[in-house]
Amino acid sequence: METDGLDQKINDSLHKLIEGRKLQQEADALLAEADAAYKRAEEAVENGTQTLKEAEDTLATLQDFDKKITAGKMKAKEALNTIPNIEALLKEANEKTKNAEEALHGAEINAHNASTIAQTVHNEIALLASKQAQEIREKAQKTKQQAADLSDQVSALSVAVTEVQANLEENG
Repeated sequence: METDGLDQKINDSLHKLIEGRKLQQEADALLAEADAAYKRAEEAVENGTQTLKEAEDTLATLQDFDKKITAGKMKAKEALNTIPNIEALLKEANEKTKNAEEALHGAEINAHNASTIAQTVHNEIALLASKQAQEIREKAQKTKQQAADLSDQVSALSVAVTEVQANLEENG
């Protein structure tokens, strides 16, 4: 009867360990997703920064061109007409950079949360397994002691039976 409870505890412990491993795998998957999002966000920031640099370089070139070419009004007007497009590119690049930075921040938060969850699950599983192992150890020790006590009782009874048989043979 005592081993049924022990077997149940062992089965419960194994179930909890399997469940803990499943939770650990889910936390690892969340962490992998967060890492992927973080990498995509970094790439977006890099692309946005490159676009911003290109747009700034283009704007600087056009502004320098505007200063040097004062004689040709037509050419100067054409160059000036491209400035709004470049400014729009700059605005777009700034927006992309801002969006990428926000995404990067979100990815950092997700990665941190996933890491925290994974650590918490790992710690809880380890603590639970340790407690259950201690309980099993204590029950096994108690069962071992009971078996030793029964063995001593059997030995004592065996001696008593031998003595009774000897007395019966002497008297009989």
